[in-house]
Amino acid sequence: NGAISTGSVSNLIVQGSGSATLTQGIGLRVNGIFNVSLDQVMVFNFFQGYYWKAYNTNGLGGKMWQTYTGRIKDAHLVVDSWAELEIAQSRFGVNGTSDLGAATYLRFQSAALANPAAAANTFDCMNCQFNEGNGAAHVNHWVEFVNFASGFPTDDAEIFRFTNNHIENV
Repeated sequence: NGAISTGSVSNLIVQGSGSATLTQGIGLRVNGIFNVSLDQVMVFNFFQGYYWKAYNTNGLGGKMWQTYTGRIKDAHLVVDSWAELEIAQSRFGVNGTSDLGAATYLRFQSAALANPAAAANTFDCMNCQFNEGNGAAHVNHWVEFVNFASGFPTDDAEIFRFTNNHIENV
């Protein structure tokens, strides 16, 4: 939390149990660190899947490679004031009837209204699948933006790139 260092998590499954995780639980939270890598990580049965949280400029640079979510109630991925996040070769949602019809696949939100450079920005998502599969209620949003300053995007917060992604059930 707030450390100026790097970190990584790989080859991990994080599974919630019981209904409490579906009202408030987060599968994996990255909190105010620099240059984090998540590689082959799965979160399952939570209110929110992945949560990237930055504090002003503490929290910058991140990579998600072959990451997965399933049975998420609210948001598969929340990017909260985090800059420079890249995702590749990942899947949000699983096939079958275990998915719930989440509120959103991707939520970008910002608490740093006075400092757009410290807001969620510079996001790159390539070769990912957004699909809750068979039997799930439809997801309400593929991408949503919450609590951004008036006039967003600004000069500092304007790169959101999506390349070769597959989106279903929205």
